[in-house]
Amino acid sequence: MAVLNGFEVQFSNQKDHHLGRLQVDVEIDSIKETFVTVKITYGLCDWSGSWDDGYDGTIRFSVIAE
Repeated sequence: MAVLNGFEVQFSNQKDHHLGRLQVDVEIDSIKETFVTVKITYGLCDWSGSWDDGYDGTIRFSVIAE
């Protein structure tokens, strides 16, 4: 199981933007023996209706296994 621990996000160009949509998804993509691949989907956009502004951030997650 992959669990989202937290995130920090921002628009890259430091201009004043209004947050329109933030998407953060964490899921297990594959498991091969003791190697786990985690897929992170991350997106940030304003109210313009498109994902055209640069953005960056940090996603923190944990993998819980037995």
